[in-house]
Amino acid sequence: MEPLELVAKWLREGRDDAKMLVDLPWQVREREGYLEASHPRFPFKVKILKRGEILTLIVDPGLVLYTLPREEKLLAFKRLLALNSEFSLVRASVAGDDDRVLVLADLEIKTLNKEVLNDFLNTLISSVVAVYHKLGRADELDDLFYKHILSIAEELMNRGMSEEDAVRYLTVKIALPRPVADSLIRDLVKRRREIGKSYA
Repeated sequence: MEPLELVAKWLREGRDDAKMLVDLPWQVREREGYLEASHPRFPFKVKILKRGEILTLIVDPGLVLYTLPREEKLLAFKRLLALNSEFSLVRASVAGDDDRVLVLADLEIKTLNKEVLNDFLNTLISSVVAVYHKLGRADELDDLFYKHILSIAEELMNRGMSEEDAVRYLTVKIALPRPVADSLIRDLVKRRREIGKSYA
């Protein structure tokens, strides 16, 4: 089986109560020349492509440096370089005309197994968090996670899912604590009712 096919198989056959990231049920889309993997717990996708005997995993965490003043941009570059010296499996890079930050990891195909892939996924995602913190933008990451979870909750309610089923989805799929999921769904239902009244 080809490496990308094997990775797609592992990620798709996961289960919600898994202890390892690689064993969670990921949604995997086959794009031209690469895979795009996503899971409801994370507000970003993992791009996986094969280059020779290497699998490269890439996350675009949504950080753009182009709009920063020159001195702030240079400081951000220096911080990313410093962070690269701390990373072992991954590296941070800047690409494109908008100076978009990317977090990448190169996995040798000859070492590929589920445990190795899991290590790389863990390191990749924790490194994205480290990049946000290193650039002094941790609040943006918190906001990104909140908006991501809120958008999922809204989508569930738009599908006509009951409050209890929506709470169960958030606790099982995203691993939200039950009280947090309850509160989020209650607030969302209340807000939707208030919006409905304003149009009545």
